[in-house]
Amino acid sequence: MARQIGHRSVSQLESEKQNLEVSIVDLQKELDSIDCLNLKDFDNFGELWSFLEKDGTNNHVYEDNKYDCEDFGTELINNAAKKGYRMYIYLDFDKKHFMNIAFCGNSLYQIELQTDETKRIGSLDKGG
Repeated sequence: MARQIGHRSVSQLESEKQNLEVSIVDLQKELDSIDCLNLKDFDNFGELWSFLEKDGTNNHVYEDNKYDCEDFGTELINNAAKKGYRMYIYLDFDKKHFMNIAFCGNSLYQIELQTDETKRIGSLDKGG
């Protein structure tokens, strides 16, 4: 009998982990293909919000294994890059959910991809 963790077996969890690792590698290859040297962070939250309001990524319909959170994340990063902005993808391993992160001035914001909900999650001293 296969060992269970919660409602899933260890082999199911290992398979899911491997699929996520493959997705991360694929996403990283896609990100590496973008010329990041010419991208900039958002100057402030208003600039980020203006970009998100005009961007239509969040209007896509979520379809499990067809257009899911990593697809939302990749599209939003690519759309930001096309507008000259730098954005990052983040994987919450516990929730198995991708989100995006953007720097706005000295603040760091998390973006929920299907709703454009933003949350300030920290700040940093970029000046040194």
